[in-house]
Amino acid sequence: MDKHVLPYRRGWPTLLPLPLDIDTDSADEIVPNAWAKAQLGTVKSILTAERIDGPMVQALFACRAPLGVHDRRIGYLTLLVVLDMVKDGDRVEMAIVRIRSAFCKVNMSDKATKSLPIESIDYRTWFRPTTYPIHHTEYEILGKWSPIQDGLSQVLDPKDWPFFELIHKGFEENIHLCPPNVCIDSPTMGDPK
Repeated sequence: MDKHVLPYRRGWPTLLPLPLDIDTDSADEIVPNAWAKAQLGTVKSILTAERIDGPMVQALFACRAPLGVHDRRIGYLTLLVVLDMVKDGDRVEMAIVRIRSAFCKVNMSDKATKSLPIESIDYRTWFRPTTYPIHHTEYEILGKWSPIQDGLSQVLDPKDWPFFELIHKGFEENIHLCPPNVCIDSPTMGDPK
């Protein structure tokens, strides 16, 4: 399982950091239609058995590549499960394990497909998590931010990492349910360094 346990995202194995593009056209070029329908049927059965259902639940094959990557077909194919993590988050890991097991039993010739990543993400954050600014009256949070900001300034090279900020980030449309997060941004985010 991915070790970055976020309240809005789980997966196997280690997932690429967000933000990621969602490219279903490239996935359609890679995955044969009959195979995709059969596998998605299995995935939906597993989700139903784990009581993960509802109008927002869907499973699809997509290429999940960092922003700016042009050839998304190589190494980015992912089974993407979109769901309500507030309602179903406690059952997601077991569903991923069962989907992984089902995929390992399928006779697939391509080694890359045998290790197909599985990503589950809350429907509210499918494209971008909800963010709110830190309010000037949040004294306790702002007091903790100052030493973090100083430490980041010493560790990160400003020409590579020119921008970092403290924001509330989460998947609820309620600022009190979105914890504070340090957001570090760069014009070269797609660069693996």
